[in-house]
Amino acid sequence: MPKKILMITSLSFLLLLTACNEETRAVEKLKEENPRDIKKVAAAFPKDVQKELEAPTKFPFKSKNADLTFASEPAGDPKGKIIMTEFIFGNGVDSVLHASTYHNKNTSFDSDGKKPKTVKLKDGTKATIVNNSKTSKVIRWKKDGLYHSIMLIKSPKSKKEYSIKDIVKTADSMHH
Repeated sequence: MPKKILMITSLSFLLLLTACNEETRAVEKLKEENPRDIKKVAAAFPKDVQKELEAPTKFPFKSKNADLTFASEPAGDPKGKIIMTEFIFGNGVDSVLHASTYHNKNTSFDSDGKKPKTVKLKDGTKATIVNNSKTSKVIRWKKDGLYHSIMLIKSPKSKKEYSIKDIVKTADSMHH
């Protein structure tokens, strides 16, 4: 009997560990698939920024390429103060998705005085709809002290239609 309890406890712990590392696994997978464009860039960041990197696992299109960019002070210095990191995914044809994390804890965004529309993420987090035009969809939210945003941009010539729901699914795939 004690062996079964121990085995169940071990399995539960393993499942819990796996769930908590889902975002990390997404970043690790991207590093493996893109050693030059993502692994090399991420490895240059300070350790605390590396821990805060988050990437989605679901996209509104089939992702054909991925890249990691950043903004820092001084500009272009990965060892400097990292302000923002951004994973960029493209379908290779007419659509690009940006998944950004703002690493400055005091980040704030101005509103134009109007009450912004919001949408709820799967975990209950409220996300602000920043843009919902034919060619651009953008949402932004705060979680665990960090701001995140998902921006989907498509060519005006593209026949594909995207919705806010599509990028909410992408945002949900960044969190467990």
